[in-house]
Order: sequence, then C-alpha cells, then structure tokens
Amino acid sequence: MLEIGDTAANINATGSNAVGQSKAAPWPEQKKSDPATGWRLSDSYLKYKNLYSKARLFLYLMLKGKSLKNPYYAHYQITRRCNFRCPSCQVWQDETYAAGLSIEDMKIAARNLRKIGVKSVAITGGEATLRKDIVEAVKAFSDAGLLIRFHTNAFILTEGLIERLFRAGVADIYISLDSLDPEIFNTINGMTRQGTFERVLKNIKHVADMSSRFGANLFLTAVLRKDNIAEVDSLHEFAKSVNSLIAFYGIEVAPEGDPLNIRAQDQSLQPTQTDSKLISETFDSIIKLKNSKNNNIFMSTKLMLNFRDFFADPDLGMKWSCNAGKLYLEVLPEGTFSVCNATPPIPGYDFRNITELYDRPDREDVFNKYRTNCGGCICTRQIEDVAGARKDLFDKVRVYVSSVFK
Repeated sequence: MLEIGDTAANINATGSNAVGQSKAAPWPEQKKSDPATGWRLSDSYLKYKNLYSKARLFLYLMLKGKSLKNPYYAHYQITRRCNFRCPSCQVWQDETYAAGLSIEDMKIAARNLRKIGVKSVAITGGEATLRKDIVEAVKAFSDAGLLIRFHTNAFILTEGLIERLFRAGVADIYISLDSLDPEIFNTINGMTRQGTFERVLKNIKHVADMSSRFGANLFLTAVLRKDNIAEVDSLHEFAKSVNSLIAFYGIEVAPEGDPLNIRAQDQSLQPTQTDSKLISETFDSIIKLKNSKNNNIFMSTKLMLNFRDFFADPDLGMKWSCNAGKLYLEVLPEGTFSVCNATPPIPGYDFRNITELYDRPDREDVFNKYRTNCGGCICTRQIEDVAGARKDLFDKVRVYVSSVFK
C-alpha cells in the first residue's frame, strides 16, 4: 500500500509490491464468517437484497424526487491518495494527505448522512482500495442502510477483494477505462509502468464475471479528449463483450486557483476549438448509438446533449441552475463537507454535526455562497436529472435491469 510520501517516480519505477500490497486473500471457503463482513450469507440472498435496495431507491426518487429538500446522494472521498497520476485529475496532487476517518467515525458519518436523508453513497478517492480497511469501510456505510457505489481504477483489485467488497455491501462497481490502447491508456493515467493496462483489463473482467452473482453491475466510464476520441465504438464494444454498462464524459478543466476541485487546473488540457468541435460531434454520434438497439450506454440523452452543446460553443457557459448541497453533497477524507467535489468545505461542520446544517432554515443561503463561486460542471447534472426528470430515471432503470438480467 502506498505511503504518504510516495511520488509518481516511486510508483512507476518500482515493482508490483509498491502499488499492490493491499491484495486481499481469496475468500476462505472453509470458514463460515469473515472478520470484516460477518457470516457468509448465500449469493442468492445478497443478490435479492441488493436488487430490493435499488428498487426502493427507484421508488423513492420516482415519488419524491421532484420535491426533495435534502440530499439523497453523497460522494465520499475516502482518501485523496492515488496510485495513478492522471494529468486531468487534481486529487492525487493534494499534498495534505488527510489521514481519513477511522471505521468508528465512518459509522457516525453514515448514521448522520442517513438522518439528513441520504440514500446512496459513492465511495471513491483518490483510489479507495489504497485503504487497507476498505472492506470494513464499505460495511460501515452498508450497515447504516446506504446503497454503495464503489469507484476504482481497478489496479489493486483481486478476485478475493472483489468478492469481499460485494459481500460487505457494494451495490455496483464503477471503473475508469479511457482507452483500449496501452500507450494512450498510460498517457491518460500518467503511468509508465509496463503491464498496468493489462492488469486493469484483467480485473475488469473479474468484476464482470462476479457482479451478477450479487445483483450488481459493472459500469465503465471514459472521459473524452483528443487522445481517445476515436475509441468510442471500440470501448462500447468492449463493454458489451463483458456485459458492462458504459458512459462517456467530456473533459472538464478547473479554473486556476481552485485547489480542492477534483479536476486539474492545467489549462493546457483545455480542448482547442477544433478538438471541442470534434468532441461535440462525437456526442452526437453517441446519442445515435444510444438510440440504437442492443446498446450498453447508461448515461442519459439529456446529459449527452448538455455535453454536446457545451463543446459546440465552449463560451456558452453553464446555463443551468445548481442544486449542490440540496440534492447531493461531498464528504472529504477528514469528514468535513462541501456542496460538491469542486468547492471547499463549509466551515463549522463535519461528520459529527452535519445534521445541524440541514436543520438550518437558511441552509440554501449557505449553499449559494459556494455555488455562485463555482465555474460550473456538467457531469454532476446526472444526479439532478435523475431526481427531477422521471424520463431520465426510467431510462437508467431500464438499461440497468436489461443488463443485470442478460
């Protein structure tokens, strides 16, 4: 497991132990329980429990989505350390390296998130699997009744760890896969070590093979930029080949002087006018692909139109309203809160007293102070769309169900 002082050079130059020491032992078949997950329940029970939890979330959003006043979704950066060095990401460049919460503190955070109305938590990083107690962390949030989305680059995953994560309560696994060309993959992920791409691909297939046993699904995500713009069809075909869903996002670059934004501030990554036009046209193609039969694209047409229009005219800006803080919120490693993953923490509140913030009648005024200082984003629009547009919600459910029961 990486230590706080590790550098990109250490990661790329050293052997497998430098990055992969968090390997989990395969599930001990001869034992009836696991210290982290408890008694070994049957696959069928866990599968239908997962499907039931997702059905409850669907009904909740269908009935109450348009009238929500508190967040239903939280994005938890369990660590800001990462074993990849993606130039388009700023998280790994954070030198504060917060130690993160203990498992007992996570249990408090989980209970308080439930109290303010949160139904689903995305556990992400950095790279979440760098925490040696990641299985216990998942269990802490799952035991509080939260639906867990798990985000990873897949490098450290093993078959044993994947199964333990599902048994601890992971509902679905999301893996970044931006290219099927090893050289382009390494460039986008800031890696030079040979075999990284092949290892990630192998672990993606392990997740795909195991997920249906637990009523879970594998979701692949790709960020489009000039390096990989020609790979949409091949990435989609790969997703179909492993029965994974896939979504494509356009690259977003943060404004300079914004250290807690998860997006990098490197303005050289901004697409040129030519590149922007190509990305916009590519989203048109993806929309057509989504409207075809037997596609595995899970993002909504509405979100893709947002990306298409933005890149067609990068000066257009973000014209939509923002509900950050109201419909979703960000949890930082040390347990503080921000309205989203592009804004600083709200002073005076953390995992112990977050309920006090949501008891305040003027909380919208508090949130607006942070919303108005933000340059805007597109990818979090999907969280608002699902809550406010039943067509989006039904579309996601349809694609998900068709994939799980293939």
